[in-house]
Amino acid sequence: MTHGIRLEMVGAALVLVVVVVFSGCADPMYGLSRIEQQQVREWQSEGRELIVEKDPKKATALGVLPGGGSFYTNNPVWGVIDLLCWPYSIIWEPWAAPAAANRINYEATLDAYGP
Repeated sequence: MTHGIRLEMVGAALVLVVVVVFSGCADPMYGLSRIEQQQVREWQSEGRELIVEKDPKKATALGVLPGGGSFYTNNPVWGVIDLLCWPYSIIWEPWAAPAAANRINYEATLDAYGP
């Protein structure tokens, strides 16, 4: 009986990853403030590429694993919290991880191009 429950959880987690990856969470603007989004649009209009240090889609997929998304986005404290709260952390982690990845990418781009 426990194997059936585990398989159902794995199936639900995979469906969750697919839904989140194909929703707006993988958008490079997800998790950024309006001012930051405006700055990204300005960079794009000037032909500047957004520097990608962390892939939001990969962060989303790893967010289903216990602490995976947080560890991937350099948040070890949240990774441990997610690990301890798993499987409940799959409620928030697939959304928090791509936002953190986008924040890392925004800050790397800001460091490269300046304000």
